Amino acid sequence: VPADTVTTHTVFCLKNQVDDELQWYLCGMLNSFVANYLVRLRVTTHVSSGIIDRLPVPLPQRDDARFREVAGLSRTLAAAPLDPANYARLQAVAARAYGLQSSQFDHILSTFPLVEPSVRAAVRSACGWRGRRPTGTRISRQHPYHDRRIPMTSILTPSNMLKGRVTD
Repeated sequence: VPADTVTTHTVFCLKNQVDDELQWYLCGMLNSFVANYLVRLRVTTHVSSGIIDRLPVPLPQRDDARFREVAGLSRTLAAAPLDPANYARLQAVAARAYGLQSSQFDHILSTFPLVEPSVRAAVRSACGWRGRRPTGTRISRQHPYHDRRIPMTSILTPSNMLKGRVTD
């Protein structure tokens, strides 16, 4: 944890050195509705390192548009966190990276009752899916990128995002 920073929760760290671009990508993916949903499937009272270690994170090739877009949106949102269009786009790209179908993502969005309906609608719209689809489909625990997971306990944010900030 950087100097002059306080945390009241468990802080997860990478097990290996990775470059900034991968850190930004992971920051975006681990702050997605999909990752949040997958964590909540396993959590009881505390998000342990074991839960984070087993969390599937899609890892497209570096030249893949999804990788570049998630990393770029994460960087942009770190500077302007209240930008609703970029926030919605990040959620949409993350859902697509996980390979979700419309009905699966609808189900995930339905599990966030504290997120404003307008925000959920903006995220759904950013996905390019039109209309309301059935929400009964659940996500398979099989993951298309399972063999390409990042070896880590976790990463929540690149270290330069925390400098001089108090986290809660």
